[in-house]
Amino acid sequence: MEPALAIAEASGNRRWISLANPVARAKGLAPRQPVATALALCPELILFERDAADEQKALEEAALAALRFTPSVTFTPGGVLMEVAASLRLFGGQEALLEKIRQAFKALGLETALGIAPTAKGACLLALAAQPGTARSARPAELKAELDALPVRLLTCAQDHLPVLTGIGCTRLGDLEGLPRAGLARRFGPALLAELDQAYGKRPEPQVWFCAPERFAARLELIARVESTEALLFAVRRLTTQLAGWLVARHVALSQLTLTLHHAAWGRLAQAQTPVIVRLSQPCRDPQHLEGLLRERCNALVLTAPVEELSLAADELTLAAVPNQELFPTPQSEALTLERLVEKLRARLGPDAVQQVESRADHRPERAWRHGFSRSTPLAPVPTTLAPRPTWLLKIPKPLPVREHRPCHDGPLALLAGPERIEAGWWDDAPITRDYYIAENPPGQLLWIYRERKAASETCAWFLHGLFS
Repeated sequence: MEPALAIAEASGNRRWISLANPVARAKGLAPRQPVATALALCPELILFERDAADEQKALEEAALAALRFTPSVTFTPGGVLMEVAASLRLFGGQEALLEKIRQAFKALGLETALGIAPTAKGACLLALAAQPGTARSARPAELKAELDALPVRLLTCAQDHLPVLTGIGCTRLGDLEGLPRAGLARRFGPALLAELDQAYGKRPEPQVWFCAPERFAARLELIARVESTEALLFAVRRLTTQLAGWLVARHVALSQLTLTLHHAAWGRLAQAQTPVIVRLSQPCRDPQHLEGLLRERCNALVLTAPVEELSLAADELTLAAVPNQELFPTPQSEALTLERLVEKLRARLGPDAVQQVESRADHRPERAWRHGFSRSTPLAPVPTTLAPRPTWLLKIPKPLPVREHRPCHDGPLALLAGPERIEAGWWDDAPITRDYYIAENPPGQLLWIYRERKAASETCAWFLHGLFS
């Protein structure tokens, strides 16, 4: 059976209920109710003290995540306010945008109650009236009717006057709106009237928008010590969601990030840290991709001690290009898909597990290429030359026997093309003087062979250097 839970808030000698779950509300608990009265109604009530610092930290995390959808984000009492009119078309309409916002806040461990209205205060009141996980909206023509039906207790400036307002029969905003304005301001103060006018759109609402910090460095304390990497994934998602919003707000993309695992003291091991560095071949700010790379790296870790805290830092940044919404795939988008596949493989298998062939300015075949992987080198095929080259080059050329003045490999070879003369390497004490030929053996294989022009004798002059596919 679900227990009765409530959050208590204190100011001076007063202590009252700030929030209660449905079980507690069913037993008569209500906001602003004295704690002594609440315990008398529900002796088994479990109380938690309100932590304003943790609430503000959670709101700041939510504001960072919200910057992915709009640059106009600010705080309201107990929530986040977003101006999204200019973002609706970009994200596919109101319903699609609301679903993306829900998913982003869910990644932070937050359950949303959303309100949509032409006025900022009206949207806040509708969100306060909505059930968790739902949204309430009001178009301009519907705003007055929707607000009139809301309870007065949702107004911030009405909290200290609720007993008096209830006593005179003002339980809804419509009741309060019908009172004489001069008497309302005189008896309850101008702040209540101003809040009411802002909700109905009769008074402007200047906002101070949230500004993302210049550097991103987020830290997350885990609820319990974690001894397996799988349990870290939810916390990693919470950090990457904030990072994605910060990147969009700063108009930058990420080239390298570091996830640091802060370990608890364990046995003889003092508290230590495990850095997880992820380098990207192409700058990125997609939260799903960043989360996937960190997941692959974390799955490959072996924890030497339990983890009690995580921190995420953006190490290397570049200016982000404006995203292009494509109707059909382009070579750029296909290259981006390949880049992300390579990054995922390197995160899973290690930074040296995936390499590419890079050409070098050298005429000697064995030195004209190398293995490597560099973020500055795009993934592209090795440039072709005028003369054909084999797909498979032997690491060490294989000497070929000579019979009746013809080189042999599974039988006498027939020379089809050549010679292609290569003389190079005098500058680094590894000179070569070779004549290359394309040859065919009796089974029909095409071979790349060469004749050493300075060989001591004909029997040791021919070598197999490559095979054509």
